[in-house]
Amino acid sequence: MQENTRPSERIGSLEVGIMGYFANREMVDFAGLLQPTVAEQFDIEATYEDAAIWAITNFSPQYIVLQDGLLPKVEEEVARQNCKKTKRFIGAKYSYDWDISIYSCDNKIK
Repeated sequence: MQENTRPSERIGSLEVGIMGYFANREMVDFAGLLQPTVAEQFDIEATYEDAAIWAITNFSPQYIVLQDGLLPKVEEEVARQNCKKTKRFIGAKYSYDWDISIYSCDNKIK
């Protein structure tokens, strides 16, 4: 991500740790660990998916990194409608359980 994004661009993801470290970019954390206002979205009925949608629409990351199938509403209602899939990594190639898709989002996400 560091080699393929501008320093001013934000990256949204559920898993921000190692990616954020190596990307050296501002991360938008769908779990609310980095942005307390995202964590405030959780209540007894809220899911990670609800928090992710809120974080994406409120912080407008230029890139969204998703584990394929983990957050289906985010994929269908946000990423595919507002962004363009720019890269896909097959998880098995990296001994990881999930395939990863990276979406580029040029406009403010609705």
